[in-house]
Parts: sequence; structure tokens; C-alpha cells
Amino acid sequence: MPHASLTPRRRRALSLIVAATSLAIVLGSVAAPAIAATDEPGAPIESSAPVEPAAPTAPIAPETPVDGVAPVEGWASVSATTISGLVKDRAGKPISDGPFAYLMGMEATSGRWKEIMGSGVAIKNGAYTLTNVEPGAYRLAFRQLSNEYATYGAAFWPTSTTAEAARDVVVTANTPMTGKDIVLAPGAAISGLVDARTSSGMLRPLPRGASIRATIYEKLDGTWQRRADDFTSMVDFPYLPPGYVLSGLPAGTYRVGFSDSSSPYRDQFWPGTDTIETATSITLTAGQTKAATNATMILKSTKPVVLTVNRISGKDRYSTSVELSKFNGRYAQTVYIATGTDYPDALAAAPLLVNRPRPFSSRCPPRFRPL
Repeated sequence: MPHASLTPRRRRALSLIVAATSLAIVLGSVAAPAIAATDEPGAPIESSAPVEPAAPTAPIAPETPVDGVAPVEGWASVSATTISGLVKDRAGKPISDGPFAYLMGMEATSGRWKEIMGSGVAIKNGAYTLTNVEPGAYRLAFRQLSNEYATYGAAFWPTSTTAEAARDVVVTANTPMTGKDIVLAPGAAISGLVDARTSSGMLRPLPRGASIRATIYEKLDGTWQRRADDFTSMVDFPYLPPGYVLSGLPAGTYRVGFSDSSSPYRDQFWPGTDTIETATSITLTAGQTKAATNATMILKSTKPVVLTVNRISGKDRYSTSVELSKFNGRYAQTVYIATGTDYPDALAAAPLLVNRPRPFSSRCPPRFRPL
């Protein structure tokens, strides 16, 4: 409405409103007076008394993410609750430190059960309590997380070895859930060594810096897939040749895959196939260990490997040793020497030469024959 059409009473009322609003903004703690104006002649102009500022309220917890667990430690919505229970071994004894209890939720994109990050809690003296659990349907998982060897097999409440076969734990608001007990069986394990084949076809120890991961697969709905609890192990290099251990497995039938994230080796599946469908299955009972599940990593080169055979020989073992030294190079900082009159020395040197290739010479005492 144009200012020319305002009556003097309206202009006065609007001026009071503007002044009161500005004062409230400056003070911050005083509510703006409520002004009532009318065009009726003789109508009064009313204003309310200042309102006292409200007392500060407690901070509100952040909204719960889709995975169902409050994201900040110590925060929980008013509907959050707890899940608790006991964990025992087959003899009925409480399991002390070692395993963790955690929740798994259904992932919308893949339709598979995935671990809810941050939901895990250590089991102490055979008991656990999961806190800040939001209403929803979950799968309750138990697994021993260890840098060494896991002695108990993974399990899902109430008696399953896979997330897919477990039962839902349905949480309702403000209703603590107790008695979610479980018995853990001895864990099984798969282990092996990993080496590599060079472009010339020679077997060599896996070079340091290679990032090879061993992964467990199981059959779900007719296809081989990674387990929902994601059993993987990086190939470690404490000794030569390097190896891996996949421990804490429940009894079942599995296949093992080997993948490389940073080196030029192609993925493969035990015992050396290119696809999971053609791999060999490994069936384990509770507590069983399947060793020697070894792998040889192959370069991703598309060129076929051409092997060249060089026959090196002499009139006897000493002459053959000399010819080998000539072939491998006469100049080296380290040379291994063993007696040629008996075989134990040469046998003991063989694994050393594989891990640390150096010239090797077989000699006849009491003196060395010249090269």
C-alpha cells in the first residue's frame, strides 16, 4: 500500500513497530512489543509488556544415521536402548577377553548384511552390553578380533555361522533387550605361503611392498561371495617366504581368493585358477587348520611366458659348480661354499639360495681348485 494512503494513526503505529523491533534486535533478550493498530477513530493502541528470556535448553543429540547407532560417543536419542547377554564356550565357561559383539544392518544398495561401524563392544568376563542402539532390525554378530591367532569361530545369534542364516534382533524404543546369549565354538583356520613368478617363468619370493590380500568366499544363493563379516588377511613379511593366516573361521566350506591392490599381479583363486567358479573348495570342521594353501602370483602381462632352457654341466660335480659360477657371474660380494664330499651341506644351502640368490660353489677338500 502506498504511504500516501496511510492515516496519521497508522503511520504512528508503524513507527512504533519499527522502533520496537530494532530495540529487540539490539538487546537480544527482550521480546519485541506486540502492537495492535486500527483505522477506527478513537481505537486505542495496545502494547504488551516485555517478555523474560527463556531458560537455555539442553543440547539436542545429532540425528541418528541410517545405520541405527548414535554417531557421537555419549549421545543417544530418547528412543535408544541396550542389548546384553552372555558368551560361553562349549564347556559352558564364560569367555574372557578376546571376542567382540557387534551389530549388522541390511545395506539397501546390495541387500546384504554389513557391519555397523562403531557398534562393537569387547566381551569382558563372558558378558557384553551394546549401548545407544536405535529401534530397528539387526543381526547380532560375535567375532574374535586379534592380530595373532583367533581361537574362537565367528558366530551370529542365536546359533548360526552366517549372517544370512541368523535371526533378526528387533529393537523397540526404550526397551532394553537382555538374554541374548551365545556359545562360541573353536575357530578353524586356513594358512599358506605366497610367492611370485617372474616374467621369465622363474619362481621368486614375493617382493617387499607387494600388497596381496587373501580373502574368504562362501556360497550364498548359488554363487560364491565374500562373507558378510569380511574375512581377509594381508600377506605378511616377517619371514621369507611371506605368508598369511585366516583364523577364527566357523566350520564350513570355503574358497580362498588372492588380490593385489598395488603391484602388477593378477587376481587368482586357490589353487591357481582365474575364476572363483573353477577354484577348489576347502571344508573345515571346528578347530581344524588347513595349512599349505599356497599361492603363486602371476604378472598381469598379456604376453605369454617363454621359458629358455640353458643346460649347464661339467665332467663332475666340481666342474659343474665352476660352470654354474661362470653362468651366474664371477663377481659377487657373497659366495656360498659347501663341501662336495657329502650331501648335507648342499641340502642345507638350497633354501638359503632360494631366499637369497648368490653364487654357490661345491669344493673338494683339502684345497680349493682354481676357477
